[in-house]
Amino acid sequence: MLWPEEPKDVPDIPKISMVIPSIEKCWPGKTTIEFVENILENYAATFRKFKNALIFLVADKNNVGQLKESVRDFLAFKKIDEDTSLKMTLSDEQRKMLKTRLEETKEKSIQMLYECYRHILIPSAKGFTHFDLGTRAYLIAEKLSEKVKKFLEDGQELLPQIDPLLLLKGFSTEAEEKGMCNLQELYQNFLKWKQLPMLEGEKALTESVKSGVSQGFFGLGIGDGKSFSRTYYAEDVDQSISVGEGFWIIKKEKLPELGIKVEIPTEIEVERPIIEEELIEEEMKPLPQHLFKSVWIRAEVPWDKFPEIFAGIVRPLRKDVRGNETDLKITLEIEAKSTGGIRPETIDMKVEETLKQIKAKYQIEKEE
Repeated sequence: MLWPEEPKDVPDIPKISMVIPSIEKCWPGKTTIEFVENILENYAATFRKFKNALIFLVADKNNVGQLKESVRDFLAFKKIDEDTSLKMTLSDEQRKMLKTRLEETKEKSIQMLYECYRHILIPSAKGFTHFDLGTRAYLIAEKLSEKVKKFLEDGQELLPQIDPLLLLKGFSTEAEEKGMCNLQELYQNFLKWKQLPMLEGEKALTESVKSGVSQGFFGLGIGDGKSFSRTYYAEDVDQSISVGEGFWIIKKEKLPELGIKVEIPTEIEVERPIIEEELIEEEMKPLPQHLFKSVWIRAEVPWDKFPEIFAGIVRPLRKDVRGNETDLKITLEIEAKSTGGIRPETIDMKVEETLKQIKAKYQIEKEE
């Protein structure tokens, strides 16, 4: 959804959707926070149901000016290019220069658009969580939506599949009492409750269901919830299943009532999540293992593995499993060599400009 003005502009549907506010709603900003919270909680004249289905992509406050300037330059050259009578007065050399400038300003506008829209906000139990895509260069052919998706997947914020036992956290109170839940209701609960993981799509749920059934965590019934034409438990599901009312996850305790023999060992209890209206803060218990006061890492890594490094190293060190933020300092050492030579504008206009934008302390050494 592009540039919504109010909650009713963002459909309330059971599907993961990306919301891109106008450039005036930039990060950081109090009005932006209020805008996002308003859309997350409301829809038209009622409350929003599918709160956990929205991903917000917001512009960076410090880059808005550069984006506007780049677009203005591009539109100016585009206007000249489209003015047939004016172009006829230009020499061949001027036309070539116009074409070059038009292509350059278009490419820069797209690049600045990608670098400006870099802040991701996704729902969480306390409201929303903020992530920063960073200012690294993007390929023009790449879709920004795909970048956001990959970033969230790498950080395990958008899941293509989850631990089957976590599916039981999507049971409503009524489903808990009944001992079973149809997959349509279960999937929609994951899209409604902000404290649950965000599933990438229906396949994420059905694949996890199949895995949980084969491992004997729960059963799967095909029917109307009163009678079943087929049940599966501790075996592979040999047919396709869908997120519909005709497919049911059945808790192990319920299976004997359906004539299915189940050995129920002592296991970790999986509780139904407290829905948002009942959500209460709990004190985090201290971890029993030994804790480290500091960690220092030096590693030589492939240049194309930066997303994995950020997702698997930087983010976990910045915030541990209990949500505590650490004081993190990153020193970046890069040595780039090229037999063909590195252009001065690459260093001056891209590398050094990016370092200035992020207010980094840096030193660049060049060898001719």
